[in-house]
Amino acid sequence: MSHVIQAIVSRLQAGLTAWTDPTPDVQGVEQRQQSRLITSMLLIMIVVGALFTVLLIPLSLISVSPWIQIHFLVSCVDLVTFLIGYYTSRRGNYRLAVHLLVFFGSITIASRGMLTGGELGMHILYYLAMVLVLSSLFLGVRATLLYFGLQMLILLLYPWLDPEVSLIEVIGGPLLFILSISTLAMLFGAYRRRLDAVLRSEIAKSEERYRIISEMISDYAFSFRVEPDGTQVTEWLTESFSRITGHDPIEFMSGPNMSLFHPEDMETAEHDLEIVLKGTDRSGEYRMVTKEGNERWFRLSRRPVWDPELNRVVRIYGVAQDITDQRYAEEQRLIMRLAEARFDLVNQFVRAVSHDFRTSLSIIETNRYLVHRMIEIGNMESAAARLDQISKQVIRLTRQLENLKVASSLTSPIKEASNLNQLVESVVSSQRYDIENKKLNINVHTDPTQPVVRTNTEQLQYAIGYLLENAISFTEAGGTITVSVDHDDDVATVMVRDTGVGIEPEDLPHIFDFFFRADEARSIESGGIGLGLSIAKMIVEADGGTIRVYSEPGKGTTFTLLLPDSLQPDAVTVGAD
Repeated sequence: MSHVIQAIVSRLQAGLTAWTDPTPDVQGVEQRQQSRLITSMLLIMIVVGALFTVLLIPLSLISVSPWIQIHFLVSCVDLVTFLIGYYTSRRGNYRLAVHLLVFFGSITIASRGMLTGGELGMHILYYLAMVLVLSSLFLGVRATLLYFGLQMLILLLYPWLDPEVSLIEVIGGPLLFILSISTLAMLFGAYRRRLDAVLRSEIAKSEERYRIISEMISDYAFSFRVEPDGTQVTEWLTESFSRITGHDPIEFMSGPNMSLFHPEDMETAEHDLEIVLKGTDRSGEYRMVTKEGNERWFRLSRRPVWDPELNRVVRIYGVAQDITDQRYAEEQRLIMRLAEARFDLVNQFVRAVSHDFRTSLSIIETNRYLVHRMIEIGNMESAAARLDQISKQVIRLTRQLENLKVASSLTSPIKEASNLNQLVESVVSSQRYDIENKKLNINVHTDPTQPVVRTNTEQLQYAIGYLLENAISFTEAGGTITVSVDHDDDVATVMVRDTGVGIEPEDLPHIFDFFFRADEARSIESGGIGLGLSIAKMIVEADGGTIRVYSEPGKGTTFTLLLPDSLQPDAVTVGAD
């Protein structure tokens, strides 16, 4: 039952809309609303007037009284007036319709009052106030005053037309009432029109502000209508689009022109658009090319409108924000941070190097002086020992300078295919003297599959050399160092394990930091300025690899290099020397 009622109500609403909507040529929003309101009122009056006229037809035929026939004639005039007003109002000329209603309404009400006569007829005159209220709502003050004057004239003449009513009764009754109501109605109408004028002024100012801001800001907004076949039609673009991109909006009336995007970002932009067409919001940053050929960065945000009945996106709203200056500022901030980091690194470097070099040079100078004195007294054995100390410090300084040289050449290494077995054997061979001199045991295990990596051979030698040098420095005499090469799937592994002093847990997270030295007291004899492990990590990561460390204090340390291995052994063209 409820469905039937809903269906009837829906049909009535649809019919009312069809009978009251203005014709398509009425374009203005306010004009359409006013026309629809007046048309609805007139439609109700037409129905009521038609029913009243139909009821008067049999009475006018039966009765011989001329007043009934005059009532019937007045009703017909009213009905014709309503029809003419309805016709003009639906075509947007609602003011003319109101004029017809007010003028003929005033005449009709006065006529019915006179036809009725007596006290009842005078009471009918009170309805003249309704006509003036209608005039004050839709017509100007001048028109309302004109119709008010017409009604005052009718009321003043009414006692001469109906002797049963005195002038004092008219003045004290309908005239005073109409005067009061019309005054209030005109004041209200004037206030409403003033308010409308203020609102229109504010809207005009808002539109002007919008236009100015649209021309000034680095944003533009848009709306695309999505057709059933998937094509997109531009519904509107803000004025700032032309200023920002230099393109004419007409070029984009058929939808989004992907040529606006930078060629390198076009694939991403198309992919994001496909996601939007599936009903998901999407934001992204893309480079766009202006008409002058300049590249600018935009943050583009799009929101689709999904129609559940059509089961597709029917419209896309979006806004594009020019973030070129923002990205430039971010790049500048990044450059500043990098510069500050470099400056801090340089400060650390200067402090570490100056302290380390000063210590080594001080040792060299002290031993030089002692050697000179021992030669003078003929103690050649002690002099030789001091010369050995000088030699160690010179070697140490040479290694530090070599570290600095390697650190300065890590920017863009030239990569080549390198046999990892040969490279490790070369590193061990270069440090075998230090291993034997410290009476350490060395075990080298190579991989029979001959793993090959693409790397800068010289730099990877340095990286493995740093790990081996670290193991030599922190392993006591009689300890064992094991260097092994392994290969698993696409990863080649180099492991350097020692049985040395190990690393304390609190120092483990910092061992790859620049200039970090866990034991300052041992740095002169066994440590450097804290660059070796940092450089090793940078070299390995530059090859797309990683470096891991495991250590237990008092038991030793294991460093593991994991390097990508995508080459076959027969592809080797350059190996380790």
